[in-house]
Amino acid sequence: VAVFAGEAKVDLAVLNDHELDLNTSMMYRNEDYIEAIRLVSEKKVLLAPLVSKHFAFRDYLEAYRYIDENRESTMKVIINVQE
Repeated sequence: VAVFAGEAKVDLAVLNDHELDLNTSMMYRNEDYIEAIRLVSEKKVLLAPLVSKHFAFRDYLEAYRYIDENRESTMKVIINVQE
């Protein structure tokens, strides 16, 4: 299970010819958010280790450069709009 990065190319004729079904699902449901909030509030999931770096809003271009230069190791970059 993953989020596909590009446009998926599916040969619908193959599905039709072989009487196959193509099923999709929503990435996130309301229940997922409620459960995530509960887990974070109970400190069962720690968010701080997911944050790679913080930037002030005025440095947003630097933040995007950082993301581009560190694609393999960057998890989340926070741009603080109040700074």
